[in-house]
Amino acid sequence: MHELSLAQAVVEAVAERTGGATVTRVRLEIGRLSGVVVESIAFCFDLVAEGTALEGAVLEVGEPSGRCRCRGCGTAFETGDPIVLCPACGGADVAVLSGRQMLITSVEVSAEAPAEAPAEVESACAAPAAARSTATPDTTTTTTTTTTTTRGSDPTPDTGSGPDPGPGPPPDLGTTRGTGAGTTGDPVAAGPSPSSSGSWPATTTSPSSTGRGWPGGASSRST
Repeated sequence: MHELSLAQAVVEAVAERTGGATVTRVRLEIGRLSGVVVESIAFCFDLVAEGTALEGAVLEVGEPSGRCRCRGCGTAFETGDPIVLCPACGGADVAVLSGRQMLITSVEVSAEAPAEAPAEVESACAAPAAARSTATPDTTTTTTTTTTTTRGSDPTPDTGSGPDPGPGPPPDLGTTRGTGAGTTGDPVAAGPSPSSSGSWPATTTSPSSTGRGWPGGASSRST
């Protein structure tokens, strides 16, 4: 039946013009001379509206009578009978002026905006903390310390490149003779013995207040 295709055309036209808004009521105008069965089109409308913006909408159908004019006698009249005859002369040469139309006269939509699907959030924005990198740059600083060991009066840095030679021999303090005036020619007394650490303490003799040589006229000093 053609009422099904007509109902589908109505639903598609209304959905396109309303932009997807929820439709609550549709008003049609179907002339009585159109040959459309109003009860059938109302039933088909509910079927094709399911799952669309028109689902649940109320369909109202107006059925205006047809307006005609007799070509024989010129009589104008209204009728709802599909078989049109002039009521004045009974002639069948009648011009149908209206009554065969099918119009969408008005549409009512809901004031509420259609529900929109929530925006999908990327899983990378809510990545768990365990997935994030926890690597920490290595900031450890290695410090190398050079130890210096003093032996006697000549400090020698210990670079650790060889075995420790141990404490050196004590200096020969008995071979120096005094040659200046006032000397006796006896050997200079030996200095103190090395300490338990194996290092000889340094012996410092300051020059005389005159600034001319060392005390006693010695030309050298023992170390």
